[in-house]
Amino acid sequence: MENTKNSKVAMAIIAGLAVGAATWYFMNSKNGRQHWETLLDAANDITDKFKKASLESSKSISNHVSNVSSLLKDGIKIS
Repeated sequence: MENTKNSKVAMAIIAGLAVGAATWYFMNSKNGRQHWETLLDAANDITDKFKKASLESSKSISNHVSNVSSLLKDGIKIS
């Protein structure tokens, strides 16, 4: 039981050191800041693409629902 506790503490310390090292790299070095900006730009591009795809999908779904609704109102059976 004691080994498990020690392992968890060791992993937490290692994870903290890794986060600290990454933060130092991204915030205190010129290359790190450039990489950080590149990562942020890529994240923003991906987010914009997801938003666009989501909007297009919701428009498509809305059109399909509207078409089915119109068909049902007109009394046409869908098979």
